[in-house]
Amino acid sequence: MNLSLRSRELMKELRKVTYARDDILDRPLDRPYVFYAPNLCGSYAIFIFGSYRCDKYLRGLCTPCHYSGLLHPASAPRSEVFASILDQTDYLLAHFDELVFAHQDGRGAGYRLNRPHEGGRFADLQIAGEGSFLRDGEVPPEIRREVLRRLVEFSRRERINLHVGLEVKAEDVVHAEARGELESWGRWVEELNLTLIMGFESIDPFVRNVIFNKDLSLESIERAISIGHARGMRPTCFVYPGNHGMTDAEAVADAVASVRWLRSRDAGIYMMLPNLQPHTIPHVLYHAGAYNLIDVRTAVGILDELLAGSQGESPVHYHAGDDWNIGGVTSEPDPEINVFTNERAASCAACRGAFRAAVWHLAQRHDVVGYRERVSAIEACACRERHVESARSDERRSARPIAERVEEDLERVAAEIPGYRPGRTVLKSGAGAG
Repeated sequence: MNLSLRSRELMKELRKVTYARDDILDRPLDRPYVFYAPNLCGSYAIFIFGSYRCDKYLRGLCTPCHYSGLLHPASAPRSEVFASILDQTDYLLAHFDELVFAHQDGRGAGYRLNRPHEGGRFADLQIAGEGSFLRDGEVPPEIRREVLRRLVEFSRRERINLHVGLEVKAEDVVHAEARGELESWGRWVEELNLTLIMGFESIDPFVRNVIFNKDLSLESIERAISIGHARGMRPTCFVYPGNHGMTDAEAVADAVASVRWLRSRDAGIYMMLPNLQPHTIPHVLYHAGAYNLIDVRTAVGILDELLAGSQGESPVHYHAGDDWNIGGVTSEPDPEINVFTNERAASCAACRGAFRAAVWHLAQRHDVVGYRERVSAIEACACRERHVESARSDERRSARPIAERVEEDLERVAAEIPGYRPGRTVLKSGAGAG
């Protein structure tokens, strides 16, 4: 069996129900989707410009992704949908204090970035299409350029120092560079402190291109990282530890190898703590009792590697000298379950809560000593024995080849799909309501 193709077939089937929601919207979006993640500034805003679904989503790729499962206009003309991206940009800028500064301190202490407006406030935000800001089918080049131009104009007019992360796909970076688009942005790169944030997930080709189904070559990600450095755009890559078919020990080993490989290329690391979104293979398996998220003690081990050797002087070390972000703790829509709320975890509710507090403290202050003090109580808790027993069970499970385990998972999903009825997606940001 070709496991990658089988996974794509199942993901396309699971995502079909999200297409039926298009008729909820009778016109293009007038504001972007937005959610917030803890960061050195407080909480930074992640804006998703709604237009057309990512083609990789439609092809059943990128297993955990739910961005393109958001609401869409049913039958608006293509020109109006793309023009609405500028409406969404204008909404963002008109409500900047409410959407951005209400969630962060405006000082940006600790950020090692350009500040062209001396004495001006500092704002940290991230923008994305439904898969990639550089994907022409989601955000055409001329619209993309106008979005950046309006951000620059706003920054100059309001004297706000911006850091703008662009969530993109590696292959789109390569294509944009080849046609001269990135070079054409000129001084905007420095003025906006543009950072490239790219999907990677794993250094292991089976994990990356079968379990996560990224359809991403190592050559593409290496080329995109090199382009980011050459253009002064701080290349940063997502690492996602664990997925269906993997044991916790395998998740740790994979995350460690991925972090070390990225650091060998001087790429920043966006460590995602796993969560569970509907209409995905992990979601079906979880509710069938055939999958679980990594435990918080496993996550502690992964963060130990992330924190070891994270300090440096290169441009990717722009967070108080560190080269990392932590994500996955929130999204739009909010995940049904994450590592903090997973009641099936070996770790008890108190330990999961302690870990959440520790992660928030770490993400917002980059205080490693304070973080370690907060997680030290977890090791002393009696629930540690359940984690030890879970590790023994994983060890027995890992005796079977991972491909065999993944094949079994996919067949289980196929059997579960006819009765799969996830709840409706609940959005926080109000996009599409105006």
